[in-house]
Amino acid sequence: MATALAAANLTEMFEWANTGGSMFTLFAPTDLAFETLIENDNIPDLEALVAMVNFEYHVVQGKVMVEDLEPGELDTMHPTATLTVAFPESGVTVNGQALGYAPIMAGNGLIYRMDAVLMPVTMTIGDVAAEAGLTHFVSALEAAGMIDVLNGTDQYTVFAPSNGAFDAAVTAFGEDDLAGVLARADLAEILKYHVVSGRMMADDLVVGDVMSEQGASIEVKMDAGEVLVNNREIFDADTKAANGVIHTLGEVMLPPSVSDVLGDSDRFTSLVTALMAANLTEMLGWGKKGGAMYTVFAPTNAAFDTLIDADDEIADMEALFAMPGLAEILKYHVVPGKVMVTDLMVGEVSTMHPTANLTVALPESGATVNGKAVAKADIMAGNGVIHEIDTVLMPAEYDGGDGDGGDDGDGGETDASGTASHGVVVAVALAGAAVRRV
Repeated sequence: MATALAAANLTEMFEWANTGGSMFTLFAPTDLAFETLIENDNIPDLEALVAMVNFEYHVVQGKVMVEDLEPGELDTMHPTATLTVAFPESGVTVNGQALGYAPIMAGNGLIYRMDAVLMPVTMTIGDVAAEAGLTHFVSALEAAGMIDVLNGTDQYTVFAPSNGAFDAAVTAFGEDDLAGVLARADLAEILKYHVVSGRMMADDLVVGDVMSEQGASIEVKMDAGEVLVNNREIFDADTKAANGVIHTLGEVMLPPSVSDVLGDSDRFTSLVTALMAANLTEMLGWGKKGGAMYTVFAPTNAAFDTLIDADDEIADMEALFAMPGLAEILKYHVVPGKVMVTDLMVGEVSTMHPTANLTVALPESGATVNGKAVAKADIMAGNGVIHEIDTVLMPAEYDGGDGDGGDDGDGGETDASGTASHGVVVAVALAGAAVRRV
C-alpha cells in the first residue's frame, strides 16, 4: 500500500507537515490483497494496477473509529465515489469486505487493514443498467434519446423497470410487442418519470414526494420497513454507478396524463365533465397504442360559466354538455403533439377538429390563441401539456354566422377570433338537441 500511495502522490498528504491539522482514515489493502487482484484480473504488475485505481477511494477525511461507523454511504476523498458500510451478523463490512483487524492508530488518524483492494464504480448508469441485465430499459433509453444524459457527469437516481416490467407494459399499453413500446411518442416522458436528480440510496429516501425529471412528483412511502415508490416495492436497491444509483422496480410507472392533471384541478371541473360527456377522456389518458401526445388549451370553470350566462338558450351546464357538436368544440381546443408555449409560432395551428384551426399570435404581452391570452402556460402532463385559457373557443361552424365576426342574423355577435361574445353562437349547436343528463 505504501508503494501505491507513493506512486499516486498521496504520501505527502498524510505527513504532519502537510495535514494542516486534518485527520484521515485509511482503508489499506494488504500486500496479499494487491497480489490477489493482480493475479485474478491479469494485471501486468503493481505499477499497472496503480495506474488503474484512484486510491483516494480508500481515504476518508476525519478519524472514524469502528463505533463511529453507520450503515450506508461513507464519503471518501474520491471526487464521486462513496464506500458502503454494512452491519451483517458477522461484523462490520466496507463494500462487502470485513473489517477483520483492529485499527492501527496514528497521530493524525487511523488505518484499517483490508483483505481486498476497494474498487470504485467507474461505469455510468447506462452501462451499469446493461450489466445488471436491465436490457429493455437500456433499449428504451436509447430509443428515447436519453442514454447520453444518463451516461453523463450529473448525478441521478433511477427507478429502472425490469425486463419483465417492460414485457407487461406491452399489453398494458396496447402494443403488439416491445418494439411498439419503444416507438411510442410518449416514451421519453415515461422514462423521465423514473429519473430523479441527485444520488439517493434507498436509505436516503424519505416519506413524501420527490420531483422527477418529467416534472411530476413520485410518492415515497414506508411499509413495514420497506421503501415503496408510488406503492411499488423496490426489489433490487442501491445498484451503484459512477454518476448515480439504480433501484429496480417490477412495473413501469406512468406520470399523470392530461386527463389526470385536469381531473386533479378544481379549476377545470367543467371541462372534465364536458370531456366525459363527449367521450374524450380516454383520448387524453394513457393506454393508447402509439402513445400520442397532446396540447390542450383548457378553458377554466369561469370560462364555461361566462358562456352559459351570455346565452339565454343555454339553461345550464347540462344543456351545454348535451350539445350534439360538443365533441368537435372540445377537439378544437386540442392540438396534436406537445407544444410548449415557447414553441408556439405565429399563424394557424392544426387541431383535432376535422376542419378548424386555431390562430396564434405572439404580442409582447404574451401568447394568444384566437385573440385570447394564455392565462397560465406549460402545465405539464405525462402525455402532453396544458395551457389555461379564460374563454371557450368556438370553431367557425358554431360562430352563429359566417365566421367573420359579423351579425349572426339573430341579434347575437361573435368576435373575429371565433370565441363566443354574446353566447348565441352556441345555440346553433343546440338546435334540435334533446337535453340529457351526464
